[in-house]
This record gives sequence, C-alpha cells and structure tokens, in this order.
Amino acid sequence: MPESTPAPPKKKGGKLILIIALIALVGAGAAAGSYFFFARSGEPKTPKPPPQQVVDMGSIVVNLENADSGRYLRVGLSLVYPENPKLGEEIAANQQLLKDRLIDVLRRKKAGDIGDAAKADLLKRELLQEVNKYLHEGQVEQIYFTEFLVQ
Repeated sequence: MPESTPAPPKKKGGKLILIIALIALVGAGAAAGSYFFFARSGEPKTPKPPPQQVVDMGSIVVNLENADSGRYLRVGLSLVYPENPKLGEEIAANQQLLKDRLIDVLRRKKAGDIGDAAKADLLKRELLQEVNKYLHEGQVEQIYFTEFLVQ
C-alpha cells in the first residue's frame, strides 16, 4: 500500500501580511484625506488686489459757501489709483487742474453738507467723480482724507 503523506500544514502568515497591508493602506488613505481636508495652503483663497499708487494732493483750505458764517474747511487729500504709469504721468501733468476742480467742488459746500461721516463719504464720491472727468488714461479709485477740519 502506498504510503500516505500527511498534507503540508497551512501557513497563517499570508493572511497576517494581508491584514497588515490593508490596515497600512487604510491608514495612509485616512492620513492623506485628512491632510487635504484640514490643511491650509500658504496661498490666500482670494486673489490679491492689484498694486496701487497714491498721490498726495496736499492741503486745501476753502471758505464754505455761507459767507455770513466765516467758516472754512481745511482738507488734505490723496488720490488712489491702480498702478498704471500712463495714468500716473497724466495725474502729475494735470495736478494743478485737478486741484482746481477739487477746490471748486469744496468751496460750494456749506458746513451742514459735510458735518458727519456719512456726508463726508458722499463728498468723497463727488470729488472722485469730478477728478475722473478729467482723466483719460484710467480712473482714480479712491480718495483719502488725510486731514479734515471744519471751523
């Protein structure tokens, strides 16, 4: 009779290696997912605003319209515009004209027209519109008051 050989013992190490590999794969996937989900990139989400230039128009003193009161306004102004060499040259070349237009708008005001913050914001918008009428190479985006005194 032929001799029967016992069946070779089953290896349990194969299943153990497979389980360890699956655990490592799941752990790596969880780590990668949490990194992309929670990590903040160094770049801001919103685009950066374009660079801007500021031109100081100096201080302007005008008598307010109501001649009886003897009141005046002293205001310092700066014009803010996007970086544009042609616009910068145009503003520099026409600075006296722009300042004249600003004075013309300001001297038509009464003390009550510029008394509080909301009215000062309206004045800024009016000055901005007046300045931009005389510019062809671009537009001034904002006007800053560097001083504002009503007396």
